Amino acid sequence: MSETTYECIEFAEGELKKRLNEYGFAHSVGTASTASLMATLYGLSPLDAYMAGLLHDWDRNETEDNLLARARRFGIDMADIIECSPRLVHAHTGAYGAREYFKSCANPFEISDEVFHAIEHHTVGVTDMSELDMIVYVSDMIEPSRSFPAVETLRESVGTVALDRLFFQAYQQTMKHLVAFSKVIHPDTLVVWNSLVQKVEE
Repeated sequence: MSETTYECIEFAEGELKKRLNEYGFAHSVGTASTASLMATLYGLSPLDAYMAGLLHDWDRNETEDNLLARARRFGIDMADIIECSPRLVHAHTGAYGAREYFKSCANPFEISDEVFHAIEHHTVGVTDMSELDMIVYVSDMIEPSRSFPAVETLRESVGTVALDRLFFQAYQQTMKHLVAFSKVIHPDTLVVWNSLVQKVEE
């Protein structure tokens, strides 16, 4: 990586470290490193992937009250998400908040809009996930500190199966987790799942 790239990463990590607890920061760095590696394997920008992975939990340590206040300030309609799981709001407010912060502060680099899009959709997802969106979603799930029965299978699939297939497998694990632990499933999650199943069957 170039000197400028290292400066970008160092600056972003320094700003993020001010916002997250020790575990959250370590998880974000692990997600970023995993995303960068995946981007290299799947032909995307490693720097964009690193930044999206690094900043995906920008608002993760905010209280629920603060998340809702930030959602109102950014004009985000969170009624359905709040009803299911208020913590999911952090993906949306984090994307808006990180964009606002890095567009306004004296930072040494420009972050692409694709990075913020990936941040916004790293929890529930959308039916038209971009390649970067999928990489951040999967990286968040398989970074080194994660531990669940299928994590090694997912890790071994990186670079050996098509990215959209890998994303399907990861999303499938999310659905299994939600059902196994009797968690409320956001309506958009079901929409994304049904869309993925239909694509696999085509």
